[in-house]
Amino acid sequence: MRERPLELSEGDSQRNVFHDSRKKEETRQGMALNGHLETNRREENGGRENDSMQRRTGEETLSSTNTALGKKVKKSTRKDKRRFYDNLATEADKAAGKKDLMALYQISKSLSGKRSTQVKPIKDSQGNPITKEDRPVEHWAGHFIGLLNRPPPATHPEIQTTARTKLQVDTNPPTKAEVLNANKLLEAGK
Repeated sequence: MRERPLELSEGDSQRNVFHDSRKKEETRQGMALNGHLETNRREENGGRENDSMQRRTGEETLSSTNTALGKKVKKSTRKDKRRFYDNLATEADKAAGKKDLMALYQISKSLSGKRSTQVKPIKDSQGNPITKEDRPVEHWAGHFIGLLNRPPPATHPEIQTTARTKLQVDTNPPTKAEVLNANKLLEAGK
């Protein structure tokens, strides 16, 4: 059988490796022998390599238990969500049966997923929130009195007025012929 070169990865591209069926068999035997040598080497090193193997298997078991627990949590979450929506649906049916439109509206609003924007508290001039119900009205009244009731400006802005130019637009009502022509164009779809 003819030998042919095989290129390895980019880093090994300078050297060529020759192989044939005989070499494959030798590598298989070498791998089996290598496995035997690896076990002997582990025994000579006092089992240090065995510890790393145990650590790897421990990490694999932790990883598998984490994925199993993650799946359980997701499954439980889906069940809880389904149960929650089923309860809302039964409440909506009961409210519809009782003709309680307020409860039905609130349930449908919560199911739609659109949240209403909450009102931010109004703050006074010191930055403290106004808590009493009648105080915001007084606050806004004082704010707009101060904003709108001020003296006129000392200097008036100079706004240049331009002379009106006559436009070339016909402002007379359309003639009968123009109306008929426009209707024909509309009927033709143009």
